[in-house]
Amino acid sequence: MTLNKIKSLKPEQYAWIIRSYFCLWLVKFQIKFNGSNWLATKLKFARAEDISKVTALDQLGHCRDMRQAMLMHESIRLAARLHFSNAECLPRSIVLFDMLNRNGKQVELKIGVAQDAKGAFASHAWVELSGLKVAEPESVGQQFIQIEQPDNGVSD
Repeated sequence: MTLNKIKSLKPEQYAWIIRSYFCLWLVKFQIKFNGSNWLATKLKFARAEDISKVTALDQLGHCRDMRQAMLMHESIRLAARLHFSNAECLPRSIVLFDMLNRNGKQVELKIGVAQDAKGAFASHAWVELSGLKVAEPESVGQQFIQIEQPDNGVSD
């Protein structure tokens, strides 16, 4: 199935897959060896002052940006399936965040946690473009409680 999907891609998606494949490896390396310090540089936690800075996009521009983000997300997902090691949502989300951020898009990396009825914990990472989740159901925001960084007086 992955091979059929790859054959139907647009040329720009091939470049995103190749870039994603190598970026996933680099992200996993950074998480393993640099841990929370490196990850903290990637996270932008929502604060009231950040939300007030969000500017509204015109409808056409927003649709175009979201379409590009969805295509990038699919490319990263395919690269992760071809990857030599398991690439969960966190490395995939970091790669998508970086790719969109470098293209000048207003994106945020989000991490949430949840606990099921049996007491087991789960976590999930996703990317939001202008406040909308990229390739995620809206229920993600209800299912997972977003982790927020305590305000320690240090600004971004």
